[in-house]
Amino acid sequence: MRDQLYQQVAGRVSAAGDFAGARQILTDHVSNPFQRQQALTNLEQQAIYSAVAKGKIEEALRSVSNLRTSKERAVMLSQIVNQIGPGQKRATSLSFLELARSMVGASAQAEDQEQMNALFEIGRAFSRYDPGRRFEVVEPLIDQFNEMSAAAVILNGFGQQYYQDGELIMQNGNNMANVANQLILTLGTFAVPNFDRAKAGADRVQRQEVRIGAYLAIAQHAISQEGAK
Repeated sequence: MRDQLYQQVAGRVSAAGDFAGARQILTDHVSNPFQRQQALTNLEQQAIYSAVAKGKIEEALRSVSNLRTSKERAVMLSQIVNQIGPGQKRATSLSFLELARSMVGASAQAEDQEQMNALFEIGRAFSRYDPGRRFEVVEPLIDQFNEMSAAAVILNGFGQQYYQDGELIMQNGNNMANVANQLILTLGTFAVPNFDRAKAGADRVQRQEVRIGAYLAIAQHAISQEGAK
């Protein structure tokens, strides 16, 4: 009961905007380690959302770095990275995006689903400022998808159903379908202004059904751009 009361006090302090004070209360007075860590994680997330709502992206990214696990950081980056840009100079936006990319990890490929989602979001965010950099972020994920989809053939039916009649099931919410749909969406947005490189990326996708989906998305974005002129 004492821990719960201190969490309520910390909640009132954070609601007043004093996240540092709320963090200190939780650290000093919540004795249960699990409850303390959970409360601190929730507090950091609140601080991030508050900073983003105020346009304080640098402060939000600093708070993301305080999250305990790489999965938590990746999930939060996926949610806030698209807020980078409005009202900021191009150089500042690029700097924030590079910082976000570094928080996902040093590897060019993702270590888990959360990192994969974050990298796709960051790649799409880069497309507003640096078309070359967006490809550098996303192209390693094409190779990773090819490796994952090949492995899923062997794992099909063990825990999840990835394929039916030799084709990847795109609508049942399986993990491979989620990655495939993210890849299709991302390559589609890359069609403008570099159609050829977007198509070259799609050419590298080994699964025919996903490759065709990427071609269609690329064509749709290119046609929409032409129609807007």
